[in-house]
Amino acid sequence: PVPLLAKTESAVPKQNTLEHMQPHRSSPTLSEAASPKHAQPLESPAERGCTWPRRPYHTILTSSSGMYQAWQSRVMYHHFQLQKKRDPCGEMRGFTRLLTQRSLEMDAFGDEIPSFVVSELPSGYPVINRPHSMVQFVSHPQFREVVKEDYVFIAETDHILLRPLPNLANETTPAGFNFGYMVAAGQAHI
Repeated sequence: PVPLLAKTESAVPKQNTLEHMQPHRSSPTLSEAASPKHAQPLESPAERGCTWPRRPYHTILTSSSGMYQAWQSRVMYHHFQLQKKRDPCGEMRGFTRLLTQRSLEMDAFGDEIPSFVVSELPSGYPVINRPHSMVQFVSHPQFREVVKEDYVFIAETDHILLRPLPNLANETTPAGFNFGYMVAAGQAHI
């Protein structure tokens, strides 16, 4: 798992055949994203009084099912909102919790955190759900309805933002941190 800022345009496939993925049901549907509770409009820099060019990004929080990660997701989303407010001319824009569930049902926090549900792998190595969920999400036809920004920041539930995070990537170079100690060697057969 590598937190990543990267340009999204080339990663979006033209077609999708993954019909089993669904947006959450207990929250507004993705087509109802304009609801006041989950609205994340892309305002122009001029509307916000900003004069410098910016590269807005969408935060995608990968989360497995379970109460512990649900609690961590709430903490992460709270800190995301705080830091976004601190820097009105910043590049932090949209937020989506990418939730893996075997049942494809939204959990109790879908009304509180903008979320999208994808299928969870039955693997004995739960961390494999992070890249698997991203592949499902980017392949989904509603991906561009949810992620309107050209860049994404992939975060995990145990991350907390202590200050506004600028976009460290550009059109030719992604930015990320290598967690070299996290390897699947010796784990379940993947």
